[in-house]
Amino acid sequence: MHAVTGEWVGFCSLEIWEHEKFIANTALIISNQYRGLGLSKEIKKEIFNLCRVNYPNSKIFSLTANPAVIQINQQLGFKTVPYIKILSDSYFLNGCNSWVNYKEIMKNGHAGHVAMIFDPENLRSSKKIHLLKKKVFKKIKLFKKRKVA
Repeated sequence: MHAVTGEWVGFCSLEIWEHEKFIANTALIISNQYRGLGLSKEIKKEIFNLCRVNYPNSKIFSLTANPAVIQINQQLGFKTVPYIKILSDSYFLNGCNSWVNYKEIMKNGHAGHVAMIFDPENLRSSKKIHLLKKKVFKKIKLFKKRKVA
């Protein structure tokens, strides 16, 4: 996913792991002259929606040190997780070699970086809980009406 207006503006890649079990939205970069305009949020939302539509059952993970990206991820439903949840996959680690800052991340022991995962199962579970709560509250209301009458 990239934004171009006659010149390079921004970029974010999408990597698929373990037969669509995991997806990484990595390398979100905005050209210096276009930073601070909200483009990273728009690109991140677009690639997230693309993942959710095309790979609805995949977990989406992110490894970042950027506070703005952490905030965007949280707004999209990502949860912070221990590094082992992300960095235990050998295919993922091999793919990370292509990242611009990979050597720095590994050398510094992930200092300052946050591992995050969006798990669609959590979304389904929260919807089920919400529906269950609605049913319970509806029954409570009916019970209260019967009791008063």
